[in-house]
Amino acid sequence: MNEPVFAKVLDATDTGLAVIGPDRRIELWNAWLARGTGIGAVTAVGRTVEELFPSLVGTRVPAAIDNTLTKGLSSLLTAALNPMLFPLKGRQRQRPIEQMVMVKVVTDAMDRRHCLIQVLDVSDAAAREKMLRQQARTLQALADNHRQSELRIRAIVDSALDAIVAFDEEGRIVTCNPAAERVFGCAAPTLLGSAVENLVQWQDMSDSAARSRVPPQGIWRRLTAAQGVHECTGQRHDGTAITLELSLAEMGMDGRSLFVMTARDITLRKQVEARIHYLAHYDSLTDLPNRVLYRERLGQVFAQTKRHPKPFALMMLDLDRFKEVNDTLGHHVGDVLLRAAGRRIVGAVRESDTVARLGGDEFAVILTNLNNADGAGTVAEAIVAKLSTPFELEGHEVKTSTSIGIAIFPSDGGTPEELMKHADLALYRSKAKGRNTYQFYVPQLDAEVQAHKGMEKDLRRALQGPDVDLHFQPMIDVRGNRLNGLEALMRWNHPMRGFLEAKDFIPVVRDTDLIVPVGHWVLKRACTQLKAWLDSGLAVPRVAVNLSPAELCHRLLLPTLRHILAESGIDPWLIQLEFSEAALRLAADRAHSVLEELHSFGVRLAVDDFGTGVSSLEHLRRHPVDQLKVAPVFVTGEPGDSMLAALVGLGRSLGARVVAEGVETAEQMDAVRQAGADEAQGYHLGAPLPPAEAAARWLAK
Repeated sequence: MNEPVFAKVLDATDTGLAVIGPDRRIELWNAWLARGTGIGAVTAVGRTVEELFPSLVGTRVPAAIDNTLTKGLSSLLTAALNPMLFPLKGRQRQRPIEQMVMVKVVTDAMDRRHCLIQVLDVSDAAAREKMLRQQARTLQALADNHRQSELRIRAIVDSALDAIVAFDEEGRIVTCNPAAERVFGCAAPTLLGSAVENLVQWQDMSDSAARSRVPPQGIWRRLTAAQGVHECTGQRHDGTAITLELSLAEMGMDGRSLFVMTARDITLRKQVEARIHYLAHYDSLTDLPNRVLYRERLGQVFAQTKRHPKPFALMMLDLDRFKEVNDTLGHHVGDVLLRAAGRRIVGAVRESDTVARLGGDEFAVILTNLNNADGAGTVAEAIVAKLSTPFELEGHEVKTSTSIGIAIFPSDGGTPEELMKHADLALYRSKAKGRNTYQFYVPQLDAEVQAHKGMEKDLRRALQGPDVDLHFQPMIDVRGNRLNGLEALMRWNHPMRGFLEAKDFIPVVRDTDLIVPVGHWVLKRACTQLKAWLDSGLAVPRVAVNLSPAELCHRLLLPTLRHILAESGIDPWLIQLEFSEAALRLAADRAHSVLEELHSFGVRLAVDDFGTGVSSLEHLRRHPVDQLKVAPVFVTGEPGDSMLAALVGLGRSLGARVVAEGVETAEQMDAVRQAGADEAQGYHLGAPLPPAEAAARWLAK
């Protein structure tokens, strides 16, 4: 039975019906009572028993809605209602009214207790009995129908996946469904009667200043009127913050407002959205903005400059010889280095600037609000200084540096693409200048970079043909003036640039992925030539080959060397591998195990450019080194050179033979003899020559 029909039935009955709610207020007052007392339902509903029947004031009306109330209230109401029922108003009653008041406690679907009051006209005994039976059947039918309706509605509410919470004007929760218990992590008995503001932070949904001036129900009505779905912060019973998506509705009940809140926990969805946004815009290794977010911010900076023109700088930088760190210490240490380098770069700029990782060891910096280009230079100097300080990573001391290219808006480019291109060109120049520095873009860089890229392309092609070959330079015994070995040096007969020494093109090799393949090519070519000399009956003491830091600890070095020696039939002791002191320091722990294995295999080992790496005596003593080659800078030719003598003495204390490199004059040769070196090498003793000329000049049958 629907509510309009239900209301008509109650009003049409010949019995007075009223209901008192749990708060002792009148909830129902039908038409029979309205006619009999002259008090309409609008006036009666919502008032307390004492307010409606002043004669009860001061009497002992039971407080609780239970059996005690039914016994005491029936007699009190009989006395109170009798004088009020059908008073004389200009007409004479046809007969007196004898009333009987029945009070019964009933429970609704939510287990709340109500008083059902029934007032009967029992003037006629027969009519009274008939009426009682009729009213009993009617009331039972109405109660059953009402209860079934409530149960159906309750079942729908309880099965909802979203939390449903009803609260009054004071913000006290009066009912909730099981989903609310799950969402807020609290059982219904604890939720009921508690403040709804313990669950929802309304300031997420409205102006906090306005909220302080408006009572709570005003805020709730404002949100209800706004309609739609609101997103705000909620709180579980254990204090955990959650994100809610909710809507509010207001409904009247017993003359008062009741607010119904429907809430959905979207915390997981928001976390997933945040993660997706992070993965799309941030580098997962360094937590810095990635290329996508970097381009967005660069576009934003360009848009701002259109409204408020002001110079800004774009820096492109990468870590010098980062590939060597990866190859010598492993990718894990390389990743740790990238994270540490990112933190240092961030520490050198302002919070308003952007530092991004574009991939690999490439970083970009956007410097805004510059007064002039000098400001960018100051920041670049700070970054260079920070990245030049050694890193302590996973038990390794790693030394690196950075090369930086700088382009300034608007002088170096009017679009993001132009500015990025010119910053890249400046980065190439920084590398060409020897690294560990920064360069500003200048127009002639385009030609320089194109030449650099052209040389790389030409070199890749030349390695497949005869234009690249090895020349050999002698290493001479200082005391006996005899040949102790030949060093293999790479030379390139470029079709356009002419004859090029290694120093002219090795920087190009070092900046590309050619460094390891070129090193393997040199090793194989040297062994092939040595085998040819030996097969022709020439006596060759040994051949020295240089290794880059990347080759020194490359995983294929030992397998490649074993294969080349086995293929050529060369004895390992005829090969000397040379590596710089800087390479030894870069890969200290990893290099040690590689050198031990090489040495046990029979290969001779030499440290090149000795004295430039500032290695400690203890550091050098750890490695199995046969020879130390003093860098040319220490071979000055001055009589009694104390530095050269000290390096020779240090080498002898390590049990290694000492070679003086870069001997260009007779005076330098005399200084080398006086310092006590074992061998010497340089143009004074012999320039690098092609294989045939080197054999004719220095090798004897």
